[in-house]
Amino acid sequence: MYQLDDWKKQLKAIEKSSTTTATIEIARKLMNPKTKWREIAPILKELENEDAENIRWMILGYGKSVLLKGNNARAFRMIEAFRDNFYDSKFAGVVSACYEILQEK
Repeated sequence: MYQLDDWKKQLKAIEKSSTTTATIEIARKLMNPKTKWREIAPILKELENEDAENIRWMILGYGKSVLLKGNNARAFRMIEAFRDNFYDSKFAGVVSACYEILQEK
């Protein structure tokens, strides 16, 4: 039983790491004004079954870190788009916030 528990813990850590990596990739792409929706959509599809609130918190943290390093209107916009919780909209809220940011000129 001990080995099965270890295996479950390792699997959970790998899944969390994968989610974190994909979420950071989305945040980086959202910061780039040249990013197109077709670059973000496949990454979002990978995260579709993940917790929307965890994704939101990670993207908020990324935007906060960028904004604290200096004046960055796009980081501020990211924080605005992800500020409110996604308890009701779930993952659709994540998708909508990403799309909203990419529509800004």
